[in-house]
Amino acid sequence: MAALTRQTIDAANVEIIVVDNGSEPPVAIPPDWRHSRRRRAVVEPTTGLTAARLRGIHEANGDLIVFVDDDNLLAPDYLATAVQHAESWPRIGVFGGRILPEFQATPPEWLEPFYSHLALAAFDHDEWSNLGDDRAVIPCGAGLCIRRAPALAYAAHVTTDQRRLALDRFDDRTLSCGDTDMVLTCLDEGWGSARFTELHLTHVIPASRLDYAYQRRLAHDIGYSYGRLLALRGRSSRGRRMIAFGKTVLAFLGVKHRGRARKLDVAYHYGYWRGLRSV
Repeated sequence: MAALTRQTIDAANVEIIVVDNGSEPPVAIPPDWRHSRRRRAVVEPTTGLTAARLRGIHEANGDLIVFVDDDNLLAPDYLATAVQHAESWPRIGVFGGRILPEFQATPPEWLEPFYSHLALAAFDHDEWSNLGDDRAVIPCGAGLCIRRAPALAYAAHVTTDQRRLALDRFDDRTLSCGDTDMVLTCLDEGWGSARFTELHLTHVIPASRLDYAYQRRLAHDIGYSYGRLLALRGRSSRGRRMIAFGKTVLAFLGVKHRGRARKLDVAYHYGYWRGLRSV
């Protein structure tokens, strides 16, 4: 909340909506927000990240929507830079930026190859595309910027499909593809996607998320949800499933990693193979 109030953009051009998704105790709102039309909190009773994002989309009035998770600290110029990029790239419908960690405990060495599972992105050049298979240009949900039109199109599609509503975190599950589904829907609508180095935020990562058992479950669920998303989109061909199975075998044999890193690699590829076969 403090990082949002330190933004360099003119506050008159920003609407801040906090979605309270079953928080106990409820989210504490600063006193000076209580009489502001541009600063407000809403309660979304349906738990889950996708439900919270959909509520934010429907509540927002602006032409550009920026998603900020509760463990994200936006750089002071994040919103101003996002607006500049939206104006400079009129055919880019969705984009994100660099996501750097603030670890609250020293991360183990075996985790480093899988930092992307923590929604970290430390790329060093701008990237853009309109091809859904180019995963490097599919930004993470943390700090995701999306224009209003494709956001509403995504909301219309997902609201009527219970299977897509369940692609991201809810209850204690660590599924993680709701943001990817949003980006791919944006591409379906004829827009492009991008990642820009000038946009950056800090992702605060508590010690509990560095736990090996949690990371192994997370790796499986990330792979599973991405495979399931492709299956729901009709992209689970026999050839793709065979390749996924082959990569699972190679991961098991330790072709790329050893020790706990190997087990995370196996978990991801096995989950991905299962997801492709789930529909």
